[in-house]
Amino acid sequence: SHSTNQIIRARLRATQFNGADRWFGLIGRYVDAQNYYYVTLRNSDQISLKKLTNGAVTTLDTAATSPVTTNTWYDLRLDIVGTKLRVYMNGLLTLEATDSSSPHTAGRAGVGAYKTAAEADDFLVVQP
Repeated sequence: SHSTNQIIRARLRATQFNGADRWFGLIGRYVDAQNYYYVTLRNSDQISLKKLTNGAVTTLDTAATSPVTTNTWYDLRLDIVGTKLRVYMNGLLTLEATDSSSPHTAGRAGVGAYKTAAEADDFLVVQP
């Protein structure tokens, strides 16, 4: 469903990483394949909040994490309320950004992965 405000949450785990700097995570305000916000949890032990605008990637916030390993469940949550974005990992506020320049004012939500076999559980989208 198309929604302006979204709280997106899922328990995710990678079962296989096909190479270096692979990721799995959440997608918010997905307009089309060129425009959306996304959270990446990477096997380079980083979590990042990014946006894709007309195909161009901008990193809004990033942080180091404890080792990201296969077959470990991670609880990820992406809150998008107005222009505020917040990312929680295992219940802790990890990333924050304000983004008013983006055209992503509404859109769909989902989970995503890059060259990673991943499983999702308890996927939930709330529209506050």
